[in-house]
Amino acid sequence: MINTARQFKLRDIGSQRVNFLVGDGMNLPFADGSFDLVMSGGSTAFIDDKRKALKEYTRVTKTWGFVADINFYYKQKAPEEIIGKLNSAMNINIEPWGKDYWVNLYKETELELYYTHFNDVYVPSDDEIITYCTEMSASVTANADTQRLIKERLIELMSLFTENHRYLSYGIFVLRKRNEAEQISLFGS
Repeated sequence: MINTARQFKLRDIGSQRVNFLVGDGMNLPFADGSFDLVMSGGSTAFIDDKRKALKEYTRVTKTWGFVADINFYYKQKAPEEIIGKLNSAMNINIEPWGKDYWVNLYKETELELYYTHFNDVYVPSDDEIITYCTEMSASVTANADTQRLIKERLIELMSLFTENHRYLSYGIFVLRKRNEAEQISLFGS
């Protein structure tokens, strides 16, 4: 993924100030207060010690800076069969967290919950899945049999993800690092 990101960077004239590196979200290689914005696009869910990662995000954020995170959550319980198939396909252990899990996790931090947005995950149709998988497999330089096998596997996986999406929503969380606690409000939050 880093190599792909670096290739995209080469094509973007405005990206000279962007660098990509592989690191550990629980031990970020940056000095305290290095960034105005720390962004995680769903990777926090895959970090073993999420509280430690959030402490690291906080540590490297400047005072009055922001931490932004996007995470999926289950709006309703998915069948265990689907969770089992996902775990097997992705070689991970998906925890079926609900929205309250993430909201409460962020409330435990020293950060102010500045903005949240919640929405359902888009569920593509079977035709959209087939079109997507056809285009993706055609972009691979391979013989026709290999492309057919890639397409079949992609359809299988994308259909599984789509079935899981029927139970998912996502949350966008923006948190602010303050140097003092926010005052209570009598007339609104």
